Amino acid sequence: MPHVTAGRVFRSGALALACALAACDGGTPPATPAPNGGAVGVAGASGGDAGSASAAAGSMSGGAGAAGGVAEPDASAPDAVSPDASSIAGAGGVTDAGASDTVVTSDGAAPPADGLHAVAYLPNYSGSYTTWAKKLSFQKMTHLNLAFALATSTNQWDMGASDASVKAIVDAAHAAGVKVLPSLGGGGGDQSVLARYNDAASVGPLVDNLDAFVTAHNFDGVDIDIESPENLGAKYSTFVSMVIAKMHPEGKLVTAAVAQYLQGSMSDATLHSFDFINVMIYSSLADTMKQGTYYVSTKKVPKNLVVLGAGFFGDSGDNEYSYAEILKADPTAWSKDTATVGGATVHYEGMATMKQIADVSRTFGGIMVWELSEDTTDDHSLWKVIQGEL
Repeated sequence: MPHVTAGRVFRSGALALACALAACDGGTPPATPAPNGGAVGVAGASGGDAGSASAAAGSMSGGAGAAGGVAEPDASAPDAVSPDASSIAGAGGVTDAGASDTVVTSDGAAPPADGLHAVAYLPNYSGSYTTWAKKLSFQKMTHLNLAFALATSTNQWDMGASDASVKAIVDAAHAAGVKVLPSLGGGGGDQSVLARYNDAASVGPLVDNLDAFVTAHNFDGVDIDIESPENLGAKYSTFVSMVIAKMHPEGKLVTAAVAQYLQGSMSDATLHSFDFINVMIYSSLADTMKQGTYYVSTKKVPKNLVVLGAGFFGDSGDNEYSYAEILKADPTAWSKDTATVGGATVHYEGMATMKQIADVSRTFGGIMVWELSEDTTDDHSLWKVIQGEL
């Protein structure tokens, strides 16, 4: 998932693709430039297990409007449907748990109030998932999206991590009542996906193998993250509809990472077929609200299914830095939204602004963060700020 801030697109998938090709499942990511040419800063756990490499000889993307969306099962009311779900999901959809269904798990984790979504992305290039499983705070989290799953030239799927490592993070999340989805593609990595779904002979096997991949890893569905606007037309819609046709009858979710710059080529029918959307906007509070309002007012997505983005990083216009790196350069950075890193002025969201974004997200469908490994773990943690507001 690349970063979209103030109309500009920043890193993510290209780094994931490079890492997958290098078979890295932990440690420092390779020195791959961001799509905008900026350097990538990642603050994550070191070390990791030997993950399987993604053979990205092929490329594929996904999409497709389906008649029905999948809503997550409500433990106390399996047949309940969120108020506005029918306008976007259709028959057979799966709904999210209701606000009254507060379940505290054995580790003390609890979902946010009011049935909000709290979606967190965690990449496969910032330390072993096994390590993250032991230290990640699932409090107030509802969905964990593992970034990124790539398609291979044989229409298989690769999480870029060992099966044991994926199992560790899935088991830990499930124990905390958190759903886990692989995020398919990402900026750059999506090329592996769209090369396959643009091939009429490959899309069927691709979707069948995705279904088997989800089942094998005990995932709760998939998050489709295709960020190439020119590849979000009819073939994307076909891919999405085929994925939904597989996943929804199994009670699995199909969500998507979206941004306004993508909507010129994605059909409204396809947009409305997702169970909820994660809006890739990581900027000021004003920009965040503007993007959220665009999806509600212009694209007619029910407000409770629009999940607002929040970034744990900053950029100088040329380079990108993790929030942890920014704090290391300026220990007071948590108290403001601009700091100096390596002589460059970096813009980001500090604790006060992150609190405002989290508060506003409560009036929408919740909040999504890109991404957990870029945060700090001390009292200035942005994830802790979000947890305190939901």
